[in-house]
Amino acid sequence: MAKSKSKKPFPRPVKTREDDAETDEEPDDLLLTLSVDPTTDLSSTRIILTGLSLVGIGMLGFYYIPGLMVADVDVVAADDDEPSKNGDRWINAFYCSAITLTTVGFGDICPANPDLLGRVFLTILPLFGLGFFCGPVLSIASSWTSQVPGGAVALGTLTIVVAVSALTALEDMSISDAIHLTVITGTTIGYGDVTVKTDEGRLFLAIYAILICGMFGAVLDVSKTFLEALCQTPAPKKRRAVNKKKRD
Repeated sequence: MAKSKSKKPFPRPVKTREDDAETDEEPDDLLLTLSVDPTTDLSSTRIILTGLSLVGIGMLGFYYIPGLMVADVDVVAADDDEPSKNGDRWINAFYCSAITLTTVGFGDICPANPDLLGRVFLTILPLFGLGFFCGPVLSIASSWTSQVPGGAVALGTLTIVVAVSALTALEDMSISDAIHLTVITGTTIGYGDVTVKTDEGRLFLAIYAILICGMFGAVLDVSKTFLEALCQTPAPKKRRAVNKKKRD
């Protein structure tokens, strides 16, 4: 019998350095694509207009829907010619709109005793506010605060100092209460233990809440970086040696 010829193994393609270079370039290109700055497509003008629209919608809701503000259920002053004890209704509506959209929610003058329509409104409005301030506002604030000398920390500190000075003047607060209120507002906790009482104070705090939320988000990036460094697990010695060998 004739011996069967032994089949030669199929030759494997030889991997060249050029192939290695191509495979190494692919992840780099992918990472470059994924690391595109998301703020490049954001328009400051559109963000401002969107924010004003949300605040306006909130104001109209709080002003016209019954039972959303404490002024709607409180007894007015004894003299019918005097305004409500709770201040100007439009300023209260602006204050409640800003405090709701920023999700601070002090609960001092709103909500009062809303009906079904009021509860639906109070359920939907914060969803838009949370998406707006945690999305476009936070993204664009992180981009432009990095261009300020001293960064977000310096800008946030300056804003708090100005707010504390204004609150002590407008509301006759102590410095400790004013600092507490500004920080609790900036972090959107909103305990409600210290609040403003006058029209001027509510108007100022509403504007401050809108401005400080984006800034505080950028400030919290600093604490986030610090805490992440504390929580990282050191790489084992063997892994560090392998990584060092790869780099060499």
